[in-house]
Amino acid sequence: MATNLSNDISWLLEIDESGIDFLGPIRHWPHLSMTAAGGIIWVRGLRPDDLGHRALRGIPHARVLYLRDDHLYPENALVPIKKLPPGIIWRPLSKGLPLSFPSFNHNYFGIGERMAIRLVTSTEESPAVALLILVEALRSYAITASAVRLRHLHWVVLGREALVIGTPMLPLPGRAFWQLGAHLLPVGYTFEFPILAETLGRRLCRQTGDRVFWGQDGSCLVLAQADVVPMSLGSIRMTVAILPDGSTTL
Repeated sequence: MATNLSNDISWLLEIDESGIDFLGPIRHWPHLSMTAAGGIIWVRGLRPDDLGHRALRGIPHARVLYLRDDHLYPENALVPIKKLPPGIIWRPLSKGLPLSFPSFNHNYFGIGERMAIRLVTSTEESPAVALLILVEALRSYAITASAVRLRHLHWVVLGREALVIGTPMLPLPGRAFWQLGAHLLPVGYTFEFPILAETLGRRLCRQTGDRVFWGQDGSCLVLAQADVVPMSLGSIRMTVAILPDGSTTL
C-alpha cells in the first residue's frame, strides 16, 4: 500500500464486467458505490483500512487503483494508466449489484438470470437462534456469567456488535435472527421468494458450515465457518483486547 500519497486521492477497485459476481463479499459494505463503462466496473469509497481486508484482497482478477484529478493510478505507482470516463453515474454497490442465479424454469413461471433479493415481513413465528448485541454489553455479561451458560454458544464480531449464535439465547437486548437453511434472517422477515433460499445459499456459501447473515434492507454478509468461534470468557476478553476502539470489521 502506498503511504506517501497526499490526502487528495480516493481508492477504487477495478474489475472486468465478466467478474461482477466476485464482488459479492463486499456487496454489504455501505460506504461503497459503483459505476461501469466500456466493460469495466469501478468500485469507489474504499477507505485506507479496507485495502488490506481479506474480503477485498480475496476478489479474483480485481485491481486496486487510486484516483487523482480524474486519472487512475496503480497501487504504489506515480504514473497514471488511464483516465476515468467522463459523465459516469455512481450508485450504491448494494443497489447496483444484484445477486446472480443460473437460469432455470419453475413449473409455472420462468426466472431470469438476475433478480433483486428482498426481505418482506412475515406473519409466521420462527424461533430465534441468534442475537446481535453490542460487544461491550456481551463483555460485561460474560464477566459474571458461568462457563456453562456460554458453553453451547458461538460468536463473531461485526463492527461494534457481536452476533451470538445458539440457544438458549443470552438475556441481553438486541436484534434476534432465525435460521432458514444457511441463512440467518431477522425475526419477523423472510425472503420475498422463499423457494430461492436453497439456491441462494449454494451460490453464496463457499463451503459447508458457512452462513449468510441478512439485514432487513436485503444486504448480506457471508460468515465463514472458521470465523464463528466457540464462546468463552477467554475468547471474549482476547477479542475485545485487540479491538482498536471497541470495533472491528471482519
